[in-house]
Amino acid sequence: MEPEAGSSLERRRRALRGAVALLFAFSVVACKSADVSPGETATDDGLSLSARLGQASVETGGKVTIETTIHNGRSSSVVYSVTCDSTTTMAAALPLPLDPPGRSWTGVEADLKEAALGRSTVGTDTPDEMESRTYSGSCSSGFQGERTLAPGATITSTLVWSADLVTGVPALPGDVPFTITLAHDPLNVPPTYPPGYQGPVGGWVQNYKQLSVAGHIQVLGQAPSLLSKGQAIDAALSDARLAKWLTEQPESTWSQVNMLLGNFGATSVVPAGPNWELDLFREQGVPRNFALAFVDPFTGAVKVNFCEVPCSR
Repeated sequence: MEPEAGSSLERRRRALRGAVALLFAFSVVACKSADVSPGETATDDGLSLSARLGQASVETGGKVTIETTIHNGRSSSVVYSVTCDSTTTMAAALPLPLDPPGRSWTGVEADLKEAALGRSTVGTDTPDEMESRTYSGSCSSGFQGERTLAPGATITSTLVWSADLVTGVPALPGDVPFTITLAHDPLNVPPTYPPGYQGPVGGWVQNYKQLSVAGHIQVLGQAPSLLSKGQAIDAALSDARLAKWLTEQPESTWSQVNMLLGNFGATSVVPAGPNWELDLFREQGVPRNFALAFVDPFTGAVKVNFCEVPCSR
């Protein structure tokens, strides 16, 4: 499921991370799991989850269909959580292209490259893996909440996993581990407050037991011709506009550096199609301002966007 396009970095990052947050808001207490193989099923007190792969290997950029079955063998109903109109969530981690590391720099450019690679004391968001979440429904219009599975009832659904890092960028060949999870049986209840209470309201997250199955998919074929993370950083640093801007932005003023691969849809800021995105935010002792550099992962073409003081984005 692709993230929804947005007009600001925070909105786009929320879209990218939102599905992850929804899954990991669930408690891992009493998690039970099994491997995905013929006849293998995870169970918890009569509730069962099984999954069957349509195929165990796929060409890079291809798709794999997974059939999931949930059966309530209990004598009572089961409450379960639904995300993106999907009874289960498939999570997989795909490696990003990290080699070759690219060229060496000096000065402020070297500082920014180190930060963009996660080797800095500056706050960063620069993963080496792409965390994918697959659902059987829609995250933009599908149901989010809880449903009930009656005693003896069975639910079947289909997950379609794509061997892509993001839309338009095929995954690297190799072994991809995954888990398919059902969140069930709420473990806590919302806090209550006395009538007329006007004080602070504490944060609260619904916790669930988890039932999961795990497996592996082999991605086959030739590695796509992509810029590595280091090469994409080099392309951004080679842009004359960014290089000039950097000379006046000492590292002591940096608050956050991000290096992400995404495909969020074209906006007035974001180019169409997939992009490596290098972000530098400055809020340490200076009014908020930032630069965003978008690098085409295939051609290395660079688009730079600045939010100068006073920056309202």
